[in-house]
Amino acid sequence: MIELERRLQDRFPHWFRGRRARLARPLVRGLQRWSRIDALDGFLARNGDARGLALARRALAFLGVSPVVTGGLQHVPPRGACLIVANHPSGALDALA
Repeated sequence: MIELERRLQDRFPHWFRGRRARLARPLVRGLQRWSRIDALDGFLARNGDARGLALARRALAFLGVSPVVTGGLQHVPPRGACLIVANHPSGALDALA
């Protein structure tokens, strides 16, 4: 059984009984394929030992993201506070920034 479906069945059993099940199961399976949550589960299983910057680097590599520095480093102070602003549709990349 699909892990996401099992988790949802445990949490919301009424979704998977009777007529609702005919709609819920295909929607959940489609969501799992679309979100690639199985790939994420695999990544977490392989990288569960990583913390901090090591985890961020592995996550960015897993997502196929590489930083692009276009200049402007002269505006970053050598000491003190620095504000980094990022905007990505999912928010996940913002968290890794």
